[in-house]
Amino acid sequence: MKSRALILIHLLMIAAITLSACREAVVTPAPELSHTPATMSPTPLPPLTPRLTERSPERGEEQPLDAPVILVFDQEMDATSVEAAFHIDPPVEGSLTWDDGRTLRFVPGTGGFSRDTSYRVTIDTTARSADNLPLDRPVELQFRTIGPLLVADAFPLADTENVPTDMALRVIFNRPVVPLTGPDAQDDLLDPVILDPPVQGTGAWVNTSIYEFTPDERLQPGTRYTARIAAGLQDTTGAVLPEDYVWSFTTELPGVVSVEPENGQQHVRPDTTIRVTFNQPMDRVSVRERFSLIDEDDRSAVSGTHTWQDNTLIFTPARSLTPGARYTVRIGGGTRSAHGDATTDRDYDSSFYVIEPPHVVSITPNEGAEVYQGDGVYITFSSPVDPNTFEEAFTITPTENVYPYWMDDDTVVSVNFSGRPSTDYTIMVNEKLLGRYGHPLEKPVVRH
Repeated sequence: MKSRALILIHLLMIAAITLSACREAVVTPAPELSHTPATMSPTPLPPLTPRLTERSPERGEEQPLDAPVILVFDQEMDATSVEAAFHIDPPVEGSLTWDDGRTLRFVPGTGGFSRDTSYRVTIDTTARSADNLPLDRPVELQFRTIGPLLVADAFPLADTENVPTDMALRVIFNRPVVPLTGPDAQDDLLDPVILDPPVQGTGAWVNTSIYEFTPDERLQPGTRYTARIAAGLQDTTGAVLPEDYVWSFTTELPGVVSVEPENGQQHVRPDTTIRVTFNQPMDRVSVRERFSLIDEDDRSAVSGTHTWQDNTLIFTPARSLTPGARYTVRIGGGTRSAHGDATTDRDYDSSFYVIEPPHVVSITPNEGAEVYQGDGVYITFSSPVDPNTFEEAFTITPTENVYPYWMDDDTVVSVNFSGRPSTDYTIMVNEKLLGRYGHPLEKPVVRH
């Protein structure tokens, strides 16, 4: 027993010492490991072969005779190899210079390029870059130098007839002929157009390539004019008009443009005036001698007074025209223009009809007809009436509220009313209905 107790005491002491050691133990953390990522270098791209990126002149651009040809590459070039590979055909005297390592300039010599000539520039594949890389394909460009001065268009157009006598001439060149100036600084600029027969006028440059000539007075009517621009006219680049530019046109004969009342017009008011407009100023005595207003019923001429407003004759009849009559305005052939000896080449006739006093042409429904309730009544007159006088002139028995609606230039009226079943109605239109110009209805009309 005693020995077991000693063994237990020893075990307890060992356990106590072990627990005490555990409380005082210090845990030392493991040191951190340092990790530096590996640096990766990109694989360099192989150098690119040189290529052309810009050119002057551009494709389709005309080249001035003294302007350089400019070629720009995408990288610096070896000047010696590029110049050796440069060719121009047809050959032109000139020099090669470099604005920088990428820009080559060919400057033509004193004589410049030839006018209106096609050129071909090439640089073959022996040309190399500053890094000794060759062109992968030849450089090639074509251009054409500025050509001669030409007339692009002229107005009036060649061989045009019936040109208005107050028309200005306009010439359009294919390139600038004069320097850019203001409208007040054109006194020293040339006037290239010569007219035959001669015409006094004022020339002006609308811009550097468009010239306009305005006659001081109207051109002679019925006259063939020839316009000429002499060879040798130079543009601002020195280009020359190679030969005379000539064209012709013919001015219009005097003639009638319009007549009022219009030809075939109906329902013209009896106190109308006649207006005849010509295409140019006319000899007023000659017009009066050849003007007439004819009453077609008895072929008599209507007297009156003549006045003018610009190119328009205004004839005022001395009396009102006969209602319902047909009249003809006539301008006899041979009527003279105010300028020159040209005359009208034919008679000009225009007819119209004076309004007649209104009368009833028809009424729908017919006399004694049976109609559906609400159908209404249609009344047609021979000439336009004054709708404002209809209410007083129209009666319906038995009385109804009526709603007139006018059509066809106030010659047809639709009279709407409710109507009563199985009822006989009587309508009447009396002389209080007036025509458009105050004429009363010829006679009253009754319909049952």
